[in-house]
Amino acid sequence: MLSTKLLEVLRSESSASEGLALSRRAPGPPDYKRRHRRRLKKAHRASGLTKPVTPHSLRNAFAVHLLEPTILINSTHCVTALFVNGARGIHRMETLIACSSVVAATGAGVIESADLAKYRNGNYLLISPCRDEAGYMRETLDSVISQSVRPAKWIIVDDGSTDNTPQILAEYRAKHDWIEVVTRCDRGQRSVGPGVIEAFYAGYNAINPDDYDYLCKLDLDLRLPRRYFEILMKRMTANPRIATCSGKAYIDENGSLVEERHGDDMSLGMTKFYRVSCFKGIGGFVREVMWDGIDCHRCRMNGWIACSWDEPELRFVHLRPMGSSQQSIFTGRVRHGYGQYFMGTGLLYMAASAISRINQKPYVLGSVAMLWGWVKSALDRKPRYHDAEFREFLRRYQRRVLLVGKKRAIEEIHREGRIVQNQ
Repeated sequence: MLSTKLLEVLRSESSASEGLALSRRAPGPPDYKRRHRRRLKKAHRASGLTKPVTPHSLRNAFAVHLLEPTILINSTHCVTALFVNGARGIHRMETLIACSSVVAATGAGVIESADLAKYRNGNYLLISPCRDEAGYMRETLDSVISQSVRPAKWIIVDDGSTDNTPQILAEYRAKHDWIEVVTRCDRGQRSVGPGVIEAFYAGYNAINPDDYDYLCKLDLDLRLPRRYFEILMKRMTANPRIATCSGKAYIDENGSLVEERHGDDMSLGMTKFYRVSCFKGIGGFVREVMWDGIDCHRCRMNGWIACSWDEPELRFVHLRPMGSSQQSIFTGRVRHGYGQYFMGTGLLYMAASAISRINQKPYVLGSVAMLWGWVKSALDRKPRYHDAEFREFLRRYQRRVLLVGKKRAIEEIHREGRIVQNQ
């Protein structure tokens, strides 16, 4: 384990003018590379490490993430330089490095070796509400079993299935002792929104969340890439401000993958991966429509980050298109419009959102259905989410999105959250 002691020795050996560079082709005078190798060797001895540390291993370790404002990482192909700016100083160097990977904590205390051990053991919990998923669930079950880092426990809540779901669950439960099945009574129909969250909490209440570092609400109609949870945990360990995250959903259309198009400012509802402490900090999921949007905005209200990444190793296949699980996809779009209304979304933002989806199937009609769901809810004077402070925060954010774009609006919120946390 490489501790902060080595980093401090490296920093002290680095001059303000040169900084510290670890590069395969280091710039500077002829003895530049030799001088820095000597500094690294001296720091290695002073740190008392038994494991070998080379510029190559240290460079590759730091290339994973941008750790601090005072550390600049420039990676181009095989050339990576790490500069420690001695003139400005490093106010918080809270970093631990394993020789082949990096785990960093900024503003949240040093990550202890015990936490790293939990990460390697996959200390995360999956909770999967399901009903009548016999046609899809085997792909999800197999893709979770084949994960590079398996969950510590997987609780699957059978919400009154009437197909072969119970038999399939019993088959997999018999083979894997970390899978647990919770059975609920048949409510007579498939229930989305609040009903899904009720089933989720039937599983959540069966465990002690403090026994886990992370939890994920996972649907049983997905095909996940092999390193999906490993990568999410690595990202969250590297950035303690990330409260919830996910990859991106794609639909298989005649052998071609088509993105479902979700914003980067949200973790997707079918695979919401949470830091347990943050999940408890926002009070968990609300048992209301649009629960999977309210939670992300609540995270931002607390100064945390909610996000999703569209990268090959984080793209998963949604076997059932979003919003099509009850009656029809048009019903799902109307329901989405009502959910936006309930959450507190303004008409102008709702219209802009609907227009942006005109070229998404079902073309035009899907956007019209979404907008109609909002308008009809307003005309019927349906109740809205009870938290006025939340609705004001949401409206303020949406106004900034319309004025400066979503990317800049998110950056502003993250900057404000960072300032609050550092006060």
